Amino acid sequence: MGDKPSTALNVPLLRYADVILMLAEAKLMKGLNADTEINMIRRRAGLGNLAGATLTDLKRERRCELAGEWTDRHFDLVRWGDAQATYAKPLHHYNGTVIYPARNFNPAIHHVWPIPPDEIAVSKGVLTQNQGW
Repeated sequence: MGDKPSTALNVPLLRYADVILMLAEAKLMKGLNADTEINMIRRRAGLGNLAGATLTDLKRERRCELAGEWTDRHFDLVRWGDAQATYAKPLHHYNGTVIYPARNFNPAIHHVWPIPPDEIAVSKGVLTQNQGW
């Protein structure tokens, strides 16, 4: 398995910290306080508590807690509407070299993935390709 995010058992894997941060995000989006949830994650990491946590705080916590977890960051950026601005900047390595150059993200198209052509064919025309793909 090594570097592949799957198992032969096809068991869905979801980190508890991700679930707690999802709850915190939902609360913040509803205008509720999410300090309890965010501080659960911070305490486990040996960090101090926050008071009056904001969506900006949540974004930082998700980025730090879920760093390197495949496409989670991409989905976060798309959901928050931050993908276009984030991808417009190059991504740098710790030594300053560019890992990825600036990329174009068109929210009118790239907010969804393309549907695989085989799935469209199997559906016998029920599925149509997402706009822009």
